[in-house]
Amino acid sequence: ARIDRLEGRVVEAQSAVDYFEALHAGTPLRRAAQDLKAALQTAREQVPDDQRIISLRDRAIDNELAAELLLENAQHCLDYASAKEAEEQNDLAIQLNRSTHRLNLLAALFLPLTAIGGLMGMNVRTGLEGVESVIPFWGLTAFSLLVGFVVRGLISK
Repeated sequence: ARIDRLEGRVVEAQSAVDYFEALHAGTPLRRAAQDLKAALQTAREQVPDDQRIISLRDRAIDNELAAELLLENAQHCLDYASAKEAEEQNDLAIQLNRSTHRLNLLAALFLPLTAIGGLMGMNVRTGLEGVESVIPFWGLTAFSLLVGFVVRGLISK
């Protein structure tokens, strides 16, 4: 009866913890069934013609087999749940790696532009303060973007 209840717990299990608890609860049942079978086999050898002992020994064999099958099933289910969880974690790690790579590419592209923009925003004499043309501004911007693409290309490899 306990083996049947435990089998119901294995069937209804939803997580690795549930399967582990079933394994933990089923191990003593298997050990008890093995010991009972051994004791009844010894009794049968001492009293070979007693049908009650033979019948009880046969039931003990059935209980031992049921406990073995239950524990094997729970172990397989636990292994499957663990493998499934590991696969899900691997998929999440791959997604995180892709997102991090995209962020690194964006940072590599815009870092030179931000650095030169910061330098241009400082009150430092560069010699370009009196220039009326926008060519130096666009030249520095183009140079920054070029450096950004070169750095991005180096990171992408």
